[in-house]
Amino acid sequence: MKFHHIGIEVNDLQEESHKLKKLGFQEESFLVLNGEKLLFMKKDQLRLELIKTASKGTEIHFCFEVKTFDDLQNSGFKIIEGPSVMNNGWETMFVQGIDNLMIEFLRIEG
Repeated sequence: MKFHHIGIEVNDLQEESHKLKKLGFQEESFLVLNGEKLLFMKKDQLRLELIKTASKGTEIHFCFEVKTFDDLQNSGFKIIEGPSVMNNGWETMFVQGIDNLMIEFLRIEG
């Protein structure tokens, strides 16, 4: 398991990505999943996922890259979404983690 990104819900993708570009971040990829617009920004080894949702709240989640979801499904964490396949082929699963913090697990390899 390795760290992949921090996801942050934002109200305005363009405005927030513009701020990050001033700090040296570059756009890595853009996806749409279940009506949410996802913009990945990267600087060196740090990757941020900006998420434009219909809700007004701001939530933050951490994402770890895994080879398989097998251990997660028996971990005792409550699965709140997924596994789902994104349009780029990545598989994702969200769990209710420690102290209710949302944690995403991502499987990139096929």
